[in-house]
Amino acid sequence: SSYLLKKWQTVYRKNQKEILDQEASQHKKSIWMDVLNGLSYLISGIYLIWMIAQKTVRVGDFVSIIEAIQRLQGTVVSSAYLYSSIKENAMYLDDLNFLLAYEESSHENKLEFPEKLNNGIRIKDFSFKYPGNESNTLKNINLNIPAGSSLVIVGENGSGKSTLIKCLSHLYPIAKESIFFDNFDIRDMSKPALYKNLAVVHQDFVKYEFSFKENILLGDILNDREEKFEYISKKLDLNKISNKLRDGVHTRLGKMFYESEDLSGGQWQKIALGRTMLKDSQILILDEATSALDPESEIETFLSFRELANQKTSIFISHRMYACHLADNIAVMKDGEVVEYGSFEHLMDKKAYFYTLYQKQAEMYEFKEEVEV
Repeated sequence: SSYLLKKWQTVYRKNQKEILDQEASQHKKSIWMDVLNGLSYLISGIYLIWMIAQKTVRVGDFVSIIEAIQRLQGTVVSSAYLYSSIKENAMYLDDLNFLLAYEESSHENKLEFPEKLNNGIRIKDFSFKYPGNESNTLKNINLNIPAGSSLVIVGENGSGKSTLIKCLSHLYPIAKESIFFDNFDIRDMSKPALYKNLAVVHQDFVKYEFSFKENILLGDILNDREEKFEYISKKLDLNKISNKLRDGVHTRLGKMFYESEDLSGGQWQKIALGRTMLKDSQILILDEATSALDPESEIETFLSFRELANQKTSIFISHRMYACHLADNIAVMKDGEVVEYGSFEHLMDKKAYFYTLYQKQAEMYEFKEEVEV
C-alpha cells in the first residue's frame, strides 16, 4: 500500500506542478495585461486633462471619452479572456478533430466475401508489428486452414495468438499480400462483407447493459432469430442462467440500472458465446472465450460449440491443452512464430514444444488433484 501511495504522490505532485506552472503563466500574462491597461488609462487621462487645460475639450466631452475608454478596455480584456479560453479548450479537441477527420477506406469496388468457402484461409509469410515498435510481434506466419475444419492455437502468454486473430479479422492494417480467403486478398475485400462472415468472441468482449435476451439477439439484428435463440440457449445451457434471474430472459443485465442483475465472468462469457453462435457466419473464432469457465463447463461448452459449428471453419485460442484433441489441427505459437503445426496425435508423437507444454499442464492438474485429496 505504501508503494502505491508513493506512486500516487509522485504522479499527483507532477500533475499539480504542471497545473501550477500553467496557472502561473496565465497570471503573469494577466498581470502584464492589467499593467498595460492601467498605463493606457493613465496616459489617456493625462492627455485629456492637458487638453482640458488647453481648453480644447470640455468637461462633458472628457467624461464621455473616459467612459468610452473604460468600455474599450473592458472589451479588450473580455476578448483576451475568450481567446485564452478558446485556446485552452482547443487543446482538448485535438483528439476529437483527429477522429472526425479520419476517413476509412472506401468499400466501393471492393470484393465480396465468397458465398461459400471452398479452399479456406491461407496465411503466407505474414509479419506484423504495432506502430512505434521496432521489432515484429508476429514473424513469418504460415498457416493453411481448410474450409470446414477446426484449428486450436496454443502458446504461452505474449506469443502473439490474439494479435494474429485481430489481424485475421482485419482490425489492424495488413501491409502486403499475406492473408487470403479462398485465394482472395483480405485487403481487397469489403470490410462489411468480411465482418458479416466472421463471428468472433475476443477476450475483451462487451457486456451490454441490455436484457439477457437482447444481449444474445445482438448477434444478428437484421434477421428474426427467435427459434435459433431457443436452440442455442438449450445447447449452451443458457437457460440455467436465465431461469435464476428475476424476470428470466427479459432481465436487464449489468450494474448501471437499478433493476439490473449482474452476472459472473463465466456467465457473461457464455452469453458472448451465444451471441456469436446466433450469427449466421462462415467462420467462428473464440479468443480465450472460455477462460472464466471451470474445466468441466469449458469442455462441455467446447463440445456444444463443435456441434454448433458443424461444417463451419472454426478457430479456438485456449491455454488449456486438453481441448486440443477436439480440433482437427493445432498451431503452436512461441515468440510470435508458429513453431509447430499438425494434429494432436502428430504433435504428441513428435515430442517437441507442444508435448512439453501438454505434459507440464497435465502434471499441474495431477498435482492439484493430489493437493485436494
